[in-house]
Amino acid sequence: MKIQLTAALGDVDVPVNFRYERRDPYAVAMTIVTRPPVTWLFHRGLLHDGLSRPAGDGAVRVSSGGMTVGIGLDGCNGKGILVFQRDDITNLVQLLDKVVPFGREVIDWSKASALFPGIELADAVEGGAS
Repeated sequence: MKIQLTAALGDVDVPVNFRYERRDPYAVAMTIVTRPPVTWLFHRGLLHDGLSRPAGDGAVRVSSGGMTVGIGLDGCNGKGILVFQRDDITNLVQLLDKVVPFGREVIDWSKASALFPGIELADAVEGGAS
């Protein structure tokens, strides 16, 4: 699933693409469409939780106030806050919940090796690798 929203970054509106895939049900990819594009990958629960309380304590933080939701980003090249309309993020969270309901995420480890090339996941999941 891919959705494009618009966010305010300072005084400029920028397009932001959100991508979500069932095969990686915990993650949301957020690409800020700049030159070059910048993609952040984070737990989808941050969007859900950030609608009701501040969420995140690392490089990605989400909080809401009034009619807006801010996604704060802290990376090696700087910091910034993307400001979205609350309704847009609420609709995105509802769509994510329709694709895979919150709390019902499951990873098919037999197919997950495509997400982690070069790592033997079966051994790691079963506790056989050290």
